[in-house]
Amino acid sequence: MLPLTKPALITVAIFSFNGAWNDLLGPLLYINDKSKYTLQIGLQTFKGTVQTQWHYLMAMSVTVLLPIIL
Repeated sequence: MLPLTKPALITVAIFSFNGAWNDLLGPLLYINDKSKYTLQIGLQTFKGTVQTQWHYLMAMSVTVLLPIIL
């Protein structure tokens, strides 16, 4: 039965990795040290209340997407 469920298990593994990789609120709640922040929290630092640094935000977004694509 395992060979028949292999595509479903691979799909669940991909979705689980993607959900854990893109998690913002979990690390934001539990991590207090700024040196241990995740990449998604770092992306939020480029968004300001007055001005958004779009060039840094887009460059970092590509960097964050590379492990998911690979």
